[in-house]
Amino acid sequence: MTVMLGCLALAGCPKEPCDAASCTGCCDATGECLAGTQVAGCGTRGAQCIACRSSQQCLKQVCVGDEPDGGVDGGVVEPDGGVITGCLPGLCGAQVCDVASGQCAAPPPCDVLAPQPGACGAGQFCGPNSLCADAPRPTCANFSTQSLPRRWTPASAIGQGPVIWAARQLSFSIDDAGCPLGSTRRGVVALEVYDRQARLGVDGGLPRLLTYRDNFTLGEVRANELNAVRASASGSVATVEVVTCTAQTVTRLTLGYAFEGGNGVCVQLTAP
Repeated sequence: MTVMLGCLALAGCPKEPCDAASCTGCCDATGECLAGTQVAGCGTRGAQCIACRSSQQCLKQVCVGDEPDGGVDGGVVEPDGGVITGCLPGLCGAQVCDVASGQCAAPPPCDVLAPQPGACGAGQFCGPNSLCADAPRPTCANFSTQSLPRRWTPASAIGQGPVIWAARQLSFSIDDAGCPLGSTRRGVVALEVYDRQARLGVDGGLPRLLTYRDNFTLGEVRANELNAVRASASGSVATVEVVTCTAQTVTRLTLGYAFEGGNGVCVQLTAP
């Protein structure tokens, strides 16, 4: 107790990272976990909080309402233009989406010590409270309402890619190691991934991993941008560390990531 009180009295005590494992709402610009139910700060599963448009409301921690391009629910439209009538992972609030039945349901128990998704259903992962949770849905502006990761559902043909169930910043500091000339700030992001097709780390490679910059630039993560890939022997789970280089003057950067055919996640890099 004395040690804990001493830590609370110090400004330099380590702060728990705000991510899908620690926050059921959204993370604000300072890394604080918010409820994610407000129009000015809407989001879920540790994603970056966003401000809904004036024509939208924050419903079940997701901005919903009219979209200028005719999208539905901020992008929950199938690639062929059909509207999804069942539930979608990440849009069931404190519940989970059972894509087999198309209904939101109470989260079932799971084995947190087992490899992800810990016997949870499609598009879910086993959370730290030993209950299944939906994989995060991207809410940052990097993903347009018509981008495939924004419309992702494991019940559709596009939902067969690896699932990113958590993402966090590892570093964002002055370090030009391996960066192009003029890019002296180096960020490293850790992606926690599972793949039901067991393709992670096979022969040292990965399924195609895409990055979405905050200026809507879409790129592919190359081998030289991978800091590390720690995959299980079965190839079903992995921690993938991705490197991003930028100018030293950039102290905050929001990035989006998605495996081809998989869900998208948002990560905000903040300089120390």
